[in-house]
Parts: sequence; structure tokens; C-alpha cells
Amino acid sequence: MKQIIKASEIYTPEISRKKHLIIEGNKVESISNNIKDYNLQEYKLINYSEYRVLPGLIDIHIHGGAGVGVMDGRLECIKKLSEYAFKSGVTSFLPTTLTTSKVKLMNVLAIIQYAKGQKYSSNIEGVHLEGPFINEKQAGAQNQNFICTPKHKYLQELIDSYQDLIKVVSIAPEIEKGLDVVDYFARKGITVSVAHSDATFEIMQKAFAKGLDQATHFFNGMRGLHHRYPGVVGAVLNNEECYCELIADGIHVHPEVIDLLIKIKGEKKIILISDSMQAAGLSAGSYALGDDKVTVDETGKAYLSDGTLAGSTLRLIDAISNMVQFTHLNFVQALKMATINPAVKLGLERKGRLEVGCEADFIVVNDSLDIIATYKNGNKVYEV
Repeated sequence: MKQIIKASEIYTPEISRKKHLIIEGNKVESISNNIKDYNLQEYKLINYSEYRVLPGLIDIHIHGGAGVGVMDGRLECIKKLSEYAFKSGVTSFLPTTLTTSKVKLMNVLAIIQYAKGQKYSSNIEGVHLEGPFINEKQAGAQNQNFICTPKHKYLQELIDSYQDLIKVVSIAPEIEKGLDVVDYFARKGITVSVAHSDATFEIMQKAFAKGLDQATHFFNGMRGLHHRYPGVVGAVLNNEECYCELIADGIHVHPEVIDLLIKIKGEKKIILISDSMQAAGLSAGSYALGDDKVTVDETGKAYLSDGTLAGSTLRLIDAISNMVQFTHLNFVQALKMATINPAVKLGLERKGRLEVGCEADFIVVNDSLDIIATYKNGNKVYEV
């Protein structure tokens, strides 16, 4: 099918002076102002002239939303999560697991792999493993009962069954055999991200050398920065190649610290994430994150009974808006952190931008960034 999408503004994510997005099949054919060059009888004309068109958002860290979670272990929950993602403007995402038993993890991965092949979950790009190879000292909301020392047989089973599915593995490199795990997954082409870690600066240097190049929900669940002991945070800030996941909700990281992070790391090494859990998209109340009960208050803050933060209720589109509000960034700069940056990190060469030959994954928004419509591969998958 051929389509011409007319918009008030088109972001590639750079803002374009042209108003028409030309789509052929599932790809972007061109962006043009002069549609007289096209045989309009061959195209379906769609008028979004009051709205803006943006590249589809990419969320590499999401545990749940709309009342369901990845760890629920049911196909219908993954389907509903995919629907919630589309509704939130996310056209590509990584369902993210939690620390759990080997049996349950393998079952959840099997369900995600099946869902990934279905049209209703066409936005699933793979999976993000958060745990179980983490440090109990920095466990946060992860279930400490299932934290374990990595064994080669376990790692081999993960790779033998799900190498093509697993895109990111979050681990603590300082645990027993942790550096070996970094090396093992990095050699398989999987992003290795430091998380729930009490590593020293020196251990982090060894992990970087083994292939670790990302930090999960940066600042949270890791040894902080001290002027005499740089820790995980100091090591990541001092490494120009290391990406940082960022939960820009104003709860997990103070806005002034977010602005400082940008000044240190630059725009290209920050990836906005939701880290959302079951309650995302719903009202305040009691919910679940894996095996734990979570309270969500009126501000959207999600926490365990002891006050530990337990994921977020953030939408990725709101994270973009927050970045403009919290920092010195403009809209285009913030948008890249949820489109091009994660696409580059995951090797999704034809996603995260609207250019000739790229996949026609895009969203339609109003000036308040409310999602009006979502398109995946040129097909409308959500409309308000």
C-alpha cells in the first residue's frame, strides 16, 4: 500500500521543512513538499495537518504496563503489554525480565519468543535480562532469593535457546565469575549493562575491557560517586563509550543531576527508558512487580513497603517532555534519546528515524504530545 501522510511538522528526528511523509509498503519512500510529482490515484492520502509526526519510540527497558507485567508468564499479558506500548507511542521495545528462578525465566523467555513472531507483538525487538546475576547489596526491588552465581551450563542454555532473542543483559560484574559473564555475552554480540552493582572503579575498568558498555537505570541500584572512591557511577561518567539508561521521571534522578549527566556524557550516549511496571497507564493503588507488592501514589511514584523504588509508571513520550523541562535540551535533542540513540545501540539500522529506506514506524502527536495515532511498518496499529 502507498500512502501520503500530511502533517504540520515532520521530525526525522531533525525537524523537516517538508510536510508530506511518503510511504510505500513498510518503508519510507521520501519526505516531500511537492506531491504533484506523485500519481495521487496510487496513494491513500491521510490528513494529520493539525499534528506532528515523529519517529516511533524505542524502549529498551520495560517491565509492564496497563495492569500486566512481563513476569506474569502468560501470552495474553505480553500481548496486552504490546498493545499498551503501541498506545504509548512505542513501536519497538524490549520486554524486561526480573530476577527469578531459572525455570520461570526460561518459561517467560519462551512466551516472549513466541509473541515476537505474532503480528500483535510486532513491536517486540528482543528481550532485556535484568538479573539474576546481580549483587544482593544493590538488589533494590529485585528478589534476593533468586540472585545466583552464574554457571556456564546456565549461560549456555540461555544462549542455545535464546541467543537471537536476548539483546541486553544487566549484571553486576564484581560478583563471582562476573567478568567472565561480561566477556561471554559480549562475545555473542549482546549488550552487557552494569546493574544492581557494588563494583569498585577498578572492577569497572576490567568490565569495560571485557565488553561492558552500558549502565542500567543509571545512578539507581549501583555504587555511587565519592570523591575518593569513584565506584560504578564515577567509572561510567569517565568512560566516553559507555551508554546510560535514564529514567527521566524526576523521581529516580533529580532534574539537576540529569542536566549534569548530559553535560558530562553528551546527548548521544543517553538512552531514555520507562522502566515501567504493571501500574503504568493506571491510577494510584496497589500493584505487583514480579513477586513483590508495590504501592503507587498520586505522583506516580512506585515503591515497596520499605520505601525502595520499584520501577516507574513513566511513559517514554513523557520522559522526552520531562527532559526539555528539566534540562537545557530542546525537543529534537530529547527526542533522539528515545529514537536514534537506542536504535544505534541495538543495531536497528532502519528504525528510530524517518529517512528514505527506513521502516515506516512513526507516531502522530498533538502539541501536548498526546498520542493521536501509531503506525508500525506503515500500518496503523493505534488511533485515539
